[in-house]
Amino acid sequence: MVLCSNAAVNSTAVLTLGRHSPDWRFSKVSNITIQGEHLIGVNGIVIDDDTTDPGYAGRWIIENVTIANCHIGIYKPKGNIGNSYINCLLSGNQFGYYAKDFINGSEVIHAGCELFKGGHIESSKQAAICIDVERFYGQLVVDGTVIEYNNGFGIYIRLKKQLTFTPI
Repeated sequence: MVLCSNAAVNSTAVLTLGRHSPDWRFSKVSNITIQGEHLIGVNGIVIDDDTTDPGYAGRWIIENVTIANCHIGIYKPKGNIGNSYINCLLSGNQFGYYAKDFINGSEVIHAGCELFKGGHIESSKQAAICIDVERFYGQLVVDGTVIEYNNGFGIYIRLKKQLTFTPI
């Protein structure tokens, strides 16, 4: 069963977070609520960058953020790393969190090295956390995050041609 194959490619984003300088300086989004009207057609937060190096869009701290009733709560369509989700509530989304790697010729950007600390992911229609990668994923740390009442999977991982992986 391919659960995550066509996740909201054409959906709009309420908030898009991209590259910031210097590259390993963490930036923060906190204390906001994104309330979607429909499950299809809108994503809450998209971490992406339209440059030739989308992997540099990462290193975000998302703290005390609520995202509800969106297609995807937090979406990473082109890899990137180093994001932390602290005490966030993802509720009633099709997918709470959805990450893909990015492959462009020989360039590969994995979608891993993510931290969920505290918070609550609930009532996701398909998966609370979905990792959908062709080749690479770094690591996923889930520390004290409650994942419950999801109609689909709590955590779904599809590793198509996985070459390297740091365990959960």
